[in-house]
Amino acid sequence: MSLLGWIKRIRDGKEVARHVDRVVARYLGVVRESAIAKAAGMPRAEARGYVRVKALAIVAPAVEKTDGRGEPVPAHLQSIVATMSVERLVLEVMRQLGHAQTAPATKRRAA
Repeated sequence: MSLLGWIKRIRDGKEVARHVDRVVARYLGVVRESAIAKAAGMPRAEARGYVRVKALAIVAPAVEKTDGRGEPVPAHLQSIVATMSVERLVLEVMRQLGHAQTAPATKRRAA
């Protein structure tokens, strides 16, 4: 590993983190509003997948254009920024949804 390659990866990591923070700040409310009503009635694992699909559908086209503040995301970092943004959005929405979800009303019994 060359020193130049190491420095470039550190710089790219900081740039990815900055873009991810901006995307999450910009689209958290949008993803939450589009997914939380339907996801609240689903089992937790199914709700997580539903929120992930909604987040990806909202974030992927946005990352191709710009991040949350209008700064373009470099082409070689777009997939990384989109993936990390979706994961953080899912975590945040599921954290908020966790307070709204209740335990199942009935327990399954053995036959």
